Amino acid sequence: MSDNPYAQYPAERRRDEFGLEEPPRVSILAVLSLILAVVCCIPGLGVLAVLFGGLALAGIGKSRGRVTGKALAGVGVALGILATVGWLAISIGLAQAWSMYKTQIVGGSAPMVQAVSDGDVQAVRTHLRESASADVADEEIALFSAMIQREFGDFVEAPTGFSEMLESFAAAYGQSGVRGGGGGSQQNPAIPIALQFDNGRTVIHIVIQNDSFATSLLRVDDFFIVMKNRKALTLRRDGPAASSAVSMGFDPFHVSELSAAERPALPAPPEAPSPAPAPEPE
Repeated sequence: MSDNPYAQYPAERRRDEFGLEEPPRVSILAVLSLILAVVCCIPGLGVLAVLFGGLALAGIGKSRGRVTGKALAGVGVALGILATVGWLAISIGLAQAWSMYKTQIVGGSAPMVQAVSDGDVQAVRTHLRESASADVADEEIALFSAMIQREFGDFVEAPTGFSEMLESFAAAYGQSGVRGGGGGSQQNPAIPIALQFDNGRTVIHIVIQNDSFATSLLRVDDFFIVMKNRKALTLRRDGPAASSAVSMGFDPFHVSELSAAERPALPAPPEAPSPAPAPEPE
């Protein structure tokens, strides 16, 4: 027979009778799950909140009451799922918007910029909406093209690579940047597009007719190009591009405001082909 008077009592019973049972503790994973779910402004934290919350619930279920925090873990999992779904929706929306910007806006505007660089007046008009085309004379389009050719040279491309676009924005805006967002009205904003020419980079801001986004050809209401002196050369004299340029901190000007000395020389019109000589009588 054992000399220990407590040997006949099980160990668990002795702890209960003498108040030696450890108090339940809160799950650290449950607390982390809630914290990560609350601070869900950083993408990816919602996934961690769901993961830690799930592990916490599993551990709490196996602890037989020694670990608590089921409510914290449940809230963390719920908020984490909401945050993850929200970030997925935002990411998908941003990816679709970026794809539309590169393919439809940049890709659709590049032929217009090429026509401007080439001085092809009629090709430029095909990209303008009817009211905008009627507001601009052929000579104004030709002078606009000549100014761009004199300032930047031949058009190379409208880059869609992120680093090339940043270089164009930095060249056009400089260290001071621009005021406001994209300029223009909320319905028809002046959308910036990076451009590369032989003699430098710059940015064109185009005001696009809203209903042309659903068509294969963009219809432009107006646009301005940022010159090297941070002035904005506008296509129309009193169009929406001028007010957009002012709201962004640029000094807009129109070719009609140029003096005779400031105007670039226009290329000579192509000579008409000489008529074929009349056949000699037999």
